Amino acid sequence: MVAGLVLQGILHGWKGLLLSVEGWLLFGGVFLLFYVVRAMGAGDVKLAAALGSIVGVSATVPVMLATACAGAALAICFMVLSGRVVETLRNTLWVTGFHIQHGLQVHPVVNLDNPVGGRMPYGLAFAAGTAYWALSLGWWS
Repeated sequence: MVAGLVLQGILHGWKGLLLSVEGWLLFGGVFLLFYVVRAMGAGDVKLAAALGSIVGVSATVPVMLATACAGAALAICFMVLSGRVVETLRNTLWVTGFHIQHGLQVHPVVNLDNPVGGRMPYGLAFAAGTAYWALSLGWWS
C-alpha cells in the first residue's frame, strides 16, 4: 500500500496521492465486504487495497473486473478438480439466498471458519487479473 501511495505521489504529485488513496479505499472496501461475511481472508483484503493504491482509482474498477473474471475461472477449475461441482453450486444458491434474507451476516455453515469447506488462493486471481489488465487493457495503453 505504501509503495502504491509513494509511486502515485512521485508520478502525479498530490493528485496522484489522492487517486491512490481513493483506489485503496474502493478496492479494499469492496473486498472488505467479503471479509465481513467470512468469504475471504484478511490478507486478500489487504492485497486488494494495495492493488487499488498502486493502480489508482481510475483503474480500480477494470482491475477488479479482470480479477473477478480470473477468480471465476480459478473457482471453476478448483470446483471441477476437487469433484465438488454439485456441492459448490448448491452452496452458492444457499449462500445467495441467505444473504438476500439476512444481509451481511456470516452464513452459519458456509464460511472460512468451517474446517471442511473448500479454500481457494485468491491471490492467484489477483495476480492473473492484474497482469491481464496491465498487459492488455491499461498499464501500457
